[in-house]
Amino acid sequence: MSAMIPPCIETSIALEQQCPLCRSKIRKEDLHPNLALASLIQELLVYCPNKELGCPEKIRLEARTYHLNVCMFAPSECSYAKYGCSFKGTNSTVQNHLLDCPFEKIKGYIKYNDLKIAHLESLLLQQSLEIQHLKNTANGKPFDTLSNVSDVIISPTEEELMSAETWPFGDIQCRRTIAEHRAGVTSLCYHGGILYSGAYDGTIKVSNAESGQIIRTLRGHNLSVWALAVHAPSNRFFSAGSDGSIQVWSTDLDITTSLSTLKNHSGKVYSLVINGDRLYSASSDRTVKVWDLQSLNCLATLSGHTDGVNSLNLSSPDRLISAASDRTIKVWDLSTAQCINTINDYDSEVLDVTTGGNMIYASTYDAHVNVYNMNDYSQVASMTGHKWEVWQVEYCQQGVLFSGSFDHTIKRWDIRNFESTATLKGHK
Repeated sequence: MSAMIPPCIETSIALEQQCPLCRSKIRKEDLHPNLALASLIQELLVYCPNKELGCPEKIRLEARTYHLNVCMFAPSECSYAKYGCSFKGTNSTVQNHLLDCPFEKIKGYIKYNDLKIAHLESLLLQQSLEIQHLKNTANGKPFDTLSNVSDVIISPTEEELMSAETWPFGDIQCRRTIAEHRAGVTSLCYHGGILYSGAYDGTIKVSNAESGQIIRTLRGHNLSVWALAVHAPSNRFFSAGSDGSIQVWSTDLDITTSLSTLKNHSGKVYSLVINGDRLYSASSDRTVKVWDLQSLNCLATLSGHTDGVNSLNLSSPDRLISAASDRTIKVWDLSTAQCINTINDYDSEVLDVTTGGNMIYASTYDAHVNVYNMNDYSQVASMTGHKWEVWQVEYCQQGVLFSGSFDHTIKRWDIRNFESTATLKGHK
């Protein structure tokens, strides 16, 4: 029966199969819910139950349950409450609290100890069962629980115990999927437990990386957001996109409007890099521009590429690497703002570049990841495995390289032998 049929009518018909209003003969099976009315009711706008806590949202009745699960004003407590953190507030204030929570800073240590404690507790249970078995055996009583001891023993693997230490090695699993953007995600930036993501529709979403909850949505670009960069000392972050502008934002969660707009490029801005008190931006207008982070003035323009510049990477405080669609990689001396070397990739456009282990790694439109020695800029390897263009490469300090491709996969590479050690699938 539908929830739209009052229980009193059901009870009445169960006692006497007559309509309680007109006395016509009727059975329970003859009752049908008013689907049109039910649909209209579900479309009604209602206030969030957390309105008194500050939530301003009016939501459709049918979306109430979903909204309550993600409402940033819902009562909450710190996820480390069981470990001793006494902070309580709303989801929003809890997310802010996690940035400074002392327990968050040692979460790897907490996880390690939880696994060890669970293992020790299972060993104690095993010993308790064994003692009971011996007592029953001595008294001539049957006791068959011992045969099932292994079912309750928790024996974490070495990988589990050392999970905080093993990244980026071992098995990598997707922990969470954040699917709040209404258009494709085009840029990502992580800092202090916060994930910043830009999309094709020009929006930027700020999320809690651990819970996946959206903290706020920012709108300042008209077109795709291709680059994001955080400058922690000034509590600001920067975004750039197809509209040619660089927007300046506050990391303060209460400020949702752009602080300033930098306009000096004549094309799309594809990459942003921060180095000390300088911001570097790369554009399809073939230039790299240098900005002062205090005054936000453009200080210099690095010219030399003959096609759009797709990516920037700092190999050291005084060396900037740029990759471009003109099939070249340029090395810039930041003290003189001069190009000191050009690497030619004769086969394809260079889409992204990163550095590490005294090597330059460049991803290309023809699905390769090429490796160059930074001493003499000679090519030492070309890694293949992706089926389509490789849009992004990222080097980890532990000597591992990750690459992301238009073929919807992420590959992990061992740079000691330049071979792929894992392929991560999940994107569509």
